[in-house]
Amino acid sequence: MESAVTERDESGCEKTSELAIQIYDSSNNQHSEMGNSEKETIYMATTQKEKRPPRSERKRRRHEELLLRKRENRKKKKMEMKERKREHAETQSDDANSKAGMRSREEVRQRCEEGMKTGQIICIDCSLEHLMSSKEKGKLAMQVGRLYGSNRRADKPAHIYLTGLKKGGQLYQEMVNKNSGFENYLIDVAEKTHVELFPMDRIVYLSPDSCIPLDDIDQEKVYVIGGLVDEGIKKNATQDRALEAHIPTARLPIQEHMTRQDGMPTSLVLAVNQVFDILLNFTQTRDWSRALAVGVPRRKGFIAHSNAFSNDQREDHNNTHGNEHINAHSNEKSNKHCKAHGNKESYTHSNEKMAEGGISRTGSESESNLTHSSMYSRHSQAS
Repeated sequence: MESAVTERDESGCEKTSELAIQIYDSSNNQHSEMGNSEKETIYMATTQKEKRPPRSERKRRRHEELLLRKRENRKKKKMEMKERKREHAETQSDDANSKAGMRSREEVRQRCEEGMKTGQIICIDCSLEHLMSSKEKGKLAMQVGRLYGSNRRADKPAHIYLTGLKKGGQLYQEMVNKNSGFENYLIDVAEKTHVELFPMDRIVYLSPDSCIPLDDIDQEKVYVIGGLVDEGIKKNATQDRALEAHIPTARLPIQEHMTRQDGMPTSLVLAVNQVFDILLNFTQTRDWSRALAVGVPRRKGFIAHSNAFSNDQREDHNNTHGNEHINAHSNEKSNKHCKAHGNKESYTHSNEKMAEGGISRTGSESESNLTHSSMYSRHSQAS
C-alpha cells in the first residue's frame, strides 16, 4: 500500500517538474526573440514616470474643473430649490398647526365651510391672465396655493373666490398642476367676473396704484385682489381695470402704518398671497400694524412702527414731527397721481353711485345676492 502511494507521488512530482521546465523554456525563447527596441520600450513604459504638464496647463485644467464643479453645484441647488418650492406648495393644503398642536382635517374642513358661509369675501381676479407669461401664470398658481394654506390655518377663514378663471385656460391648468388637490379646494371658482357676480356698490378693488388708503375692512364689502404676477411691473394695470368698470379702488395703508427704512428702495407692489395674508390677519386682529408686519417683506423697504420705535419714541416722534407732515406728503403725492390719471371724476362717479344705491344690507339680503349657483362651480370637498 505504501509503495503504491510513493509511486503516485513520484510520478506527480515528475510531471510537475516537466511542466515547469516547459514554461521556463517557453519564456526564455520569447525573451530571446524580442528585439532590443521592444525591450527598451517596455522598460521605459514600466520604469519611467509620466512627464508632468507645464504649470500653466495645470492651472488651466484646475480652473476648468472648478468652473465645471460650480456649474454642477448651481444646477443641483436650482433643482433642490424647485423641489422645495413644489413640496411647499403641495403641503400648504395639509393639516394646519394650532397652538395646541395639529388640527384634524375634520376641524379644518368645518372651519373652512363656515368661512364660506360667514367669512369675509375676498376675490382673486383671474381675468388678467392675458397680461402674464407662462412663467408668471405658474407663479400665480403657486401663490394661490399659499394663500389657501394660510386660509386653512386661520381661526376665521375667509370666503375665497377665484373669478374670471376659465377652466379651459392655461392658468386653470397651472392651478391644477402646481397645487395638489386643487379641484377639491374649499373655494368658489367662477368663469364670470366679480362684476357679474356681485353688486357694484359692494366691490372694492385693491390696487397699489390707488390714491385712497384702505382704512377698514367692511364685512359687507367684497375685496378684489388683482391676480397678476408681473416680473416687469405693469403700472396701473389693476387701477385702470377697476376704473373702467367704475369700481372704487383702495390700497393697503402701508405708508400710513409703516416706516421707511433708510437707504432702501421702497415698493408698494406685493404678491397676491401677501395681500391676502394682510387682509386675513386684519380681519382677526383689527390692527393694521400687526397685519402689515406679517405680510410686507422687509425687502420692500418698510418696517412696522412697532419695530421702528418704542412706544415712548413713537410718541416723541409724532409730537415732534406730527402726522400732518406724513399726511401732507401722502396727500400731495396722491393728488399728483390722481390728476395725472384723471381719477377724481371716476371716484366722484363711484361714490355718487354708492350713495344712491345705499350700501347697508341685512345678512339675508347679502346671502340672497350671493346665490349664483348657475354662475360658478363650487368645490365641495376638502383637499
